Amino acid sequence: MDFEAMKEQERAAYLLAGYFQYDLNAEEEEELDQWINSSDANLKLFEELTDEKRMAEYLRWYTSRDVEGRLQEARKHLQPSGAPVARRWWKYAAAAAILISAGIILYRSTVFTDDTGGAVVLKEPDRATGIQSPTLRLDDGNLIALSKNDTMITEGIRVDRGTLIYNGNKDRGFNEFIVPRKTSGRIVLPDGSKVWLNAGSVIRYPASFSGPTREVSVAGESYFEVAKDTGKPFIVTVNGIHVQATGTAFNIKAYANEPYVSITMTEGSVKVSSKNKTQDLQVKEQLQISNADNWKLIQEDVYNVTAWTENKLRLTDASTEELKRSIERWYDVTVVIKDDINKHLNGTFPRDISLTTLLQLLEQTNDVHFKVDGNRVTVLN
Repeated sequence: MDFEAMKEQERAAYLLAGYFQYDLNAEEEEELDQWINSSDANLKLFEELTDEKRMAEYLRWYTSRDVEGRLQEARKHLQPSGAPVARRWWKYAAAAAILISAGIILYRSTVFTDDTGGAVVLKEPDRATGIQSPTLRLDDGNLIALSKNDTMITEGIRVDRGTLIYNGNKDRGFNEFIVPRKTSGRIVLPDGSKVWLNAGSVIRYPASFSGPTREVSVAGESYFEVAKDTGKPFIVTVNGIHVQATGTAFNIKAYANEPYVSITMTEGSVKVSSKNKTQDLQVKEQLQISNADNWKLIQEDVYNVTAWTENKLRLTDASTEELKRSIERWYDVTVVIKDDINKHLNGTFPRDISLTTLLQLLEQTNDVHFKVDGNRVTVLN
């Protein structure tokens, strides 16, 4: 997290603490309102912090990490007033200040339970997390930005040539591998299964697979090469959908702004299931799921789907909307399509190509043109 991001989070923590203690002046109240309304993530966080039950859960989670001393220290600085409500909320405000300054609540808000109150659902990492490079989140909440250099993180967890590798790890609980926009990542899970993560993706998994199944959850886009173990099925959960395999390879694309979740087989077979449906997939088949009842099975060119794992942006009869989404993830910019442009583009480009060069090459088709203004790209006829 950069210095400016830390300053912004510390300021937000101060404003939230003041809000809970009824200690904000008119200007600070306006500043807090602007912060809350500046993003969906901030609004969601504020709603969670003003929910006593939800905040109490955060406190139980946080204090279980042996940080009561930090809460007490925060209490000294917050100096609660004598009002009963303020006294009751001082520790909520303290927790908010500590968690936000550490960047913890902002990331934990990407993990929640679904409407049934059961399965864990992941959200794609966004700018609000402050995470700018592939990052490991340990079960104790610690965030570790991964280096491209070979590094030993803990016993049984290391980085080897940019790949996060689990080997002999004995920890319990769940870890998360977070890959923000503009980056990509690879991980070897405790069972030896290999996973590639595209920009704006996350995977949640046990620190060690000790039960009768191997279960993980994902958001964004991921490619799996599952280590064979017929006695212990490998199950990937995404948006309430379960993909079960024993030893196989497949791609899952499940970004929130995509029209459907797609599961594409490259090797072996899998069984895809939800509450109401089940579908077996074979090599070169792709299942497109737009809602609980709308499942479509098609044949697909595997390389078109998996080129990103080789650090290539491949466009095959891609619409301008598809191009927009890819550019936004790979370059972390905002793309606006002006007017009604419905072009279809083709080409394969290396991942390390600059945005300027990519746009120049696309313009040579004479199908589209671009205007760049800072972090904003406008697509023109």
